[in-house]
Amino acid sequence: RHALGTSLAVVGLAATAGMATQGVAQDLRRTGETERSAALLRRRLVLRTEDLFTTSDEPLAAGERMTSAATLTGDVDGLLTSEITAVVDPNGEARFLSEQQVFALVNGTLVGTGLRRIGDDVVVMAIIGGTGAYRGARGEYTIEGSHVSNGGDGVVTYRFDIMLDAPLTER
Repeated sequence: RHALGTSLAVVGLAATAGMATQGVAQDLRRTGETERSAALLRRRLVLRTEDLFTTSDEPLAAGERMTSAATLTGDVDGLLTSEITAVVDPNGEARFLSEQQVFALVNGTLVGTGLRRIGDDVVVMAIIGGTGAYRGARGEYTIEGSHVSNGGDGVVTYRFDIMLDAPLTER
């Protein structure tokens, strides 16, 4: 009996909450205000650089930092700055690079971060934010590089898969 009474009380609260929500929506329509909803936009962007400059050509030791900068061309033009830190594994060896990158583009900025295994030519990083046309950006991007230190031509390509909130629209 007690369980039945509790269940009926929970159902009654849920029904009351649902009616209250419908009531608020009806009140908004009556007062001339509108409900708004956000949609998700997906945007792909490809950038590349051929002039990546770093503060060190030597491999980083555990805990050492390096910065890099480059001019970006492609779907939009801009500049790239990175801060890179060598990360230590349990044996005390530097096997990974922790990277924080800012892409200063013509119509806003994108910020990304991730972990790269030293020597990898392809890595996926997270988009953690943006400004301007990229405000609230999230998603991921792939870095494909042919590093000179590995016998490549030094060209690095960034392929972004960006998720953005669409402007609020009236229903």
